[in-house]
Amino acid sequence: IQGLAPFLVMGLIVSCLDNKATVEITGYDHMQKRAILWFTVNDASGPNLFPESGGGSYNCCIEIPKRWHHGMKATVRWEYGTGDDSPRETVVDIPEYTSENIGPVQVHFYDNHRVKVVVSRYSLGHPMYPLLKEDWAPWKLNEDWAHNYYEDQRKQ
Repeated sequence: IQGLAPFLVMGLIVSCLDNKATVEITGYDHMQKRAILWFTVNDASGPNLFPESGGGSYNCCIEIPKRWHHGMKATVRWEYGTGDDSPRETVVDIPEYTSENIGPVQVHFYDNHRVKVVVSRYSLGHPMYPLLKEDWAPWKLNEDWAHNYYEDQRKQ
């Protein structure tokens, strides 16, 4: 058994690596007047964001579990671009995702220091985006995506 120890450890390391996915990070600033100077998710950096902007820039990379599990959380740290506010930090729940829709970690910043994180291969504006529609503003449903998505659903 002593001679097998290195192989057992190596097997555990490979097994742990097999359970992780490497994805990009993006963000959305839903606020009208506040920019996000910088932000991190579990110490991995995301792009800076102008007011009412986001989703067009991605930073590499963060490791996340390939399978979502109950109680998953992320620590988000950020600083507003006004220079008159100290950095903030919050711990947020990560809503369920599946191996079929795993994608970038997407961070949403709202007024009153509210933050939401989703993991999805879909972008904000897609009918399958896993965020309540009332949390999309100022973005809306992309009518072209919606039309194509619903047409595909009818064909199945």
